[in-house]
Amino acid sequence: MRSSAPTALATLLVAALTAPLALAQVPPGYYGSVDTSSAALLRSTLHAVIDDHQRIPYTGGGTDTWDVLEEAQEDPIDAGRILDVYRNASYPKAGGGNTNYNREHVWPNSYGFPIDTGSNYPYSDCHALWLSDDDYNALRENKPFRTCSASDDELVTLLNNGQGGGAGVYPGNSNWYGGNNASGRFEVWSGRRGDIARTLLYMDVRYEGGTHGGTGAAEPDLVLTDDGQLIANSQTGSNEAVAYMGDLSVLLAWHAQDPVDDFERDRNDAVFAYQGNRNPFVDHPEWVGVIYQGQSLSPQLTGSVTSIDLGVGGTLNFTLTAGAANAGRLYFLLGSATGTSPGLAFAPPIPLNYDAYMQLTLSSPNATILNSLAFLDGSGGATAQLPVPGGVFTHLAGAHLDHAYVVFDVPGPGTLLAASNPVGLDLVLAPPTSRLVINEIDYDQPNTDTAEFIEILNAGASAEPLAGWDVQLVNGANGAVYGTIGLASAGASLAAGEYLVIGAATLLTALPPATKSIAFANASDNVQNGAPDAVLLRRNGVVVDAVSYEGVMAGITEGATSAPTDSTTGSIGRFPNGVDTDENGADFVFTASSTPGAANAN
Repeated sequence: MRSSAPTALATLLVAALTAPLALAQVPPGYYGSVDTSSAALLRSTLHAVIDDHQRIPYTGGGTDTWDVLEEAQEDPIDAGRILDVYRNASYPKAGGGNTNYNREHVWPNSYGFPIDTGSNYPYSDCHALWLSDDDYNALRENKPFRTCSASDDELVTLLNNGQGGGAGVYPGNSNWYGGNNASGRFEVWSGRRGDIARTLLYMDVRYEGGTHGGTGAAEPDLVLTDDGQLIANSQTGSNEAVAYMGDLSVLLAWHAQDPVDDFERDRNDAVFAYQGNRNPFVDHPEWVGVIYQGQSLSPQLTGSVTSIDLGVGGTLNFTLTAGAANAGRLYFLLGSATGTSPGLAFAPPIPLNYDAYMQLTLSSPNATILNSLAFLDGSGGATAQLPVPGGVFTHLAGAHLDHAYVVFDVPGPGTLLAASNPVGLDLVLAPPTSRLVINEIDYDQPNTDTAEFIEILNAGASAEPLAGWDVQLVNGANGAVYGTIGLASAGASLAAGEYLVIGAATLLTALPPATKSIAFANASDNVQNGAPDAVLLRRNGVVVDAVSYEGVMAGITEGATSAPTDSTTGSIGRFPNGVDTDENGADFVFTASSTPGAANAN
């Protein structure tokens, strides 16, 4: 890997972003042991990372949860104030005992861990504690998070930090609530509902029973559910081994509706600084879909073809399937001409080697590969195309290209999230399979050459489209092409056994009825008769048939000898009609009776 590869990727990524984006302060390697290949493995390996955190005393003489939370919810506009979770009110930092805000157990401690024994880890977990307006916290009590309606009670928010404000329209920017306790419902306002959802998802993965790895303290198994009876049964007044909270389906919807923002990232960083563990769903929101919704984080790439004939050309159509977990994210489809190993040592690794072709795909997004840099659609899919025009890149015959795409957390902090499998493409130059041949040539007549013609025959068994076909006239004295005549002007295709005659206008009038034809540009002297000269038949720039006459032309003459000379009335033609053994001297004979548009005679 060249050292400039990361620079090139980073440069293009930055160019793709439209605004500066804050990065969460995730230590390098923090999630290095996480396995995202399945929901079960992701959950278990993620639990191992965030488990066994440093407990902060709920209330104490030293640093306690008040200190952590006031730093974690600091008003971005004024460091001397906090921004509360439900009212979105800005209050002066006052610590414990103030009359404006208190500490809210987002997972109500009454569901599973009501008694603080000094070793009750969920009770003082600062990821799960939020500073809240006193009155709003009291009205929320221990209601599960559920969808409300316009007939429920409203708790308005204040306009602060560019969010909140307004009243009277459901849901608006307000909180809503109804009922009481486990049978009640509380709907968080739009600006913090995603934060609350990710908090409870953290609790569900962090607390899975067993004991703390450092202190040996018993920990509950906290489980999110939609089952209201299980939630109600968790309110026993005692610390329980298993407890439930919800509603899971609502929380998943809120997670999608309210993406992670800078306030939530900063809060995650602040709590991490004290507890030593992070809320992974703030750092990696895409993991929610894998664990709870059966989504895959393994982007798949498929291609429509595995090889393209450079003589004919074609298009490799890519299908990108990154899954709903990556919906709306930025992807970049890249290529390599030197294989997939060792690849690029990013995290995750990219299965492509850095080389000149990758430089090209990096520096010309959406040009070399169409739609190579864009955003995945709502299902995490996209399509892209690599067009290869026929006859242009024949010098690349034998090359192999690999392609893969990467997914970035954009919109978001810009993290490289995943890389797809590679898809290979062989560039080949197959022998022409067409049976179009130069069948007869009359290049010289006595006196003025007014009856010159070149006859093309489809000696194959099926029609041949004429697009991309042409005839070239080559001067043997210097190898220069002195004329090129496209065949598509004669019609869309040439049927099996059908003739196409290129000739002087006067000659074309005498052709058999319905014979396809193209008139020379001049009335006479269109085909040279020096020693030697040649006629080439090409498809998409690749020579399919060649005939030299009056001498051998290196690189053009088929076989060891040229076609015979046409110096009197008559023509040179293949005999038997249409035979092609790739030997000009054997395939062509001179005949005194020209037959333009018909089978050759000897």
